[in-house]
Amino acid sequence: MQEVSRPTFFDSFYTLNRFMNTQNPFYISSVFKKRVSIQEDLDFDSVNEKSSTLNLFIRLNGVWQLLCQYHVKLSLLVNIGDNLEEIHEHLKDQANFLIIRLADGCYYALPDTNLSPYWILTLQEQHKQNVLNRISTLYHSRQRTCSYDQIMKLDNLSTCIRDLLVIKKDLEDRIHEALQSGMHTATEPQMKESSARNAHIKRMADAQRFRKFQLTRSIEHNRALQDAKQNTIRSLKSLPESMQERDQFGPIKDDLADHIVKLDQVNVGLNLEKSRIAKDLLFIFPIESTGIRKSSSKYNFQLFGYKFPSTSSMSQLVKLLNKLSRTQMARLNALIGYMVLILIKLSGYLRIPLRFPARFLGSNSYIHDPISHILTRNRLYPLFVTQNSTLILRFSYGLILLTKDLNQLFEYENLYKVDDFNLLVNFKIFLTCLTSYDGRSDNIRDLISESAVSDDVGTSFKPGSPSQIMRDSINETLKSEERTNHIRKHLLEQSDYK
Repeated sequence: MQEVSRPTFFDSFYTLNRFMNTQNPFYISSVFKKRVSIQEDLDFDSVNEKSSTLNLFIRLNGVWQLLCQYHVKLSLLVNIGDNLEEIHEHLKDQANFLIIRLADGCYYALPDTNLSPYWILTLQEQHKQNVLNRISTLYHSRQRTCSYDQIMKLDNLSTCIRDLLVIKKDLEDRIHEALQSGMHTATEPQMKESSARNAHIKRMADAQRFRKFQLTRSIEHNRALQDAKQNTIRSLKSLPESMQERDQFGPIKDDLADHIVKLDQVNVGLNLEKSRIAKDLLFIFPIESTGIRKSSSKYNFQLFGYKFPSTSSMSQLVKLLNKLSRTQMARLNALIGYMVLILIKLSGYLRIPLRFPARFLGSNSYIHDPISHILTRNRLYPLFVTQNSTLILRFSYGLILLTKDLNQLFEYENLYKVDDFNLLVNFKIFLTCLTSYDGRSDNIRDLISESAVSDDVGTSFKPGSPSQIMRDSINETLKSEERTNHIRKHLLEQSDYK
């Protein structure tokens, strides 16, 4: 029989979790050893949960496994009476059946159990009949109201209770007052002595704490001195090796200095070639001042008599384009075609692949957007404007892409673009900055003196030295910014007084 019952009866326990939550139980039962049915009393008032989830675990082959899971909601339980023997008689064939007995003495089942409605109704009728029988046994005759004697007894009882409460309150006050007065008279000397003792102990603790702080600082100082001496010893040991390594790297430093000198010469030649190309482009495409300054723009330039509209935002540009006549649109398209040609020539001369490739077709040029993830298949945007509101929006986006290409050229040359939303002015600024590479457009002083470099970096400014490389990189950035500001100021003066 033991061999038969060993695989049949299991060790088991159950857990209670929040409703539909199986991870964090708020109650775990004890382990029930080899039982067919388990039962345990719980106080749901202390749990204060109207719904919960019960997980039943069994030990199978030495491993705890989840057998059943019950989702209990008190408001949906089904009353099956208060006679447990009768319930067992009807439900003895139900496997893994959960019965809950509440404080009213009745047993309840889950609403989703496969119980016959007939048996549930039968058990409820029996429970109802038992309740009626108990009522009839306790109360033989129904009495609608109390008698006069009963009412008087209740009134006397209420008066006695109120008097007792008053007496209780009076006694509590007397006891509290007596305790307070006795405590003050008996413990006042003891309290003074305890206060003095506590103050003395506090002073001793503060003194010991200060002593500990001093010892800690002394230990840290000694450790720092020890580390410094060890570092000095290691540096003295490695000094001969570092001297030998420095002698070995001497020829390499000389070769590096020669290469840096050659690189500087190549950069000077490239800058001169850039200046020549920019001057040729300005000669072919003369971007000149109009001589008239408007309040809406700081700069007013024209190319072959064509001017670019000056606006401060894209919305203003769209409104302005909708008001242009056919003749004005044709002139604007011709101007943008010239600027596209200048951009393509500059990207070719400077070997800069544009992020947004542009195609020059005269007054019907366009630009391609291969980067943005746009749902539409047509990623070609016109660089010419027509009397069509949809095409005007696509044209404005094309101008944005053209502006990004020009910004790419500015970033490549480490220059600073002006803030105005005017492509023609930006082309003028860029070409004028390139022409200054020959060193004759403006005199820019060296912003870092040789005496500003410390001895730790190096005292020599010969080509290839770390100080020379650092000085050249800083000067290059500052010169680019100062050159751009100088050219911007010069162009602004031309727009005002020419």
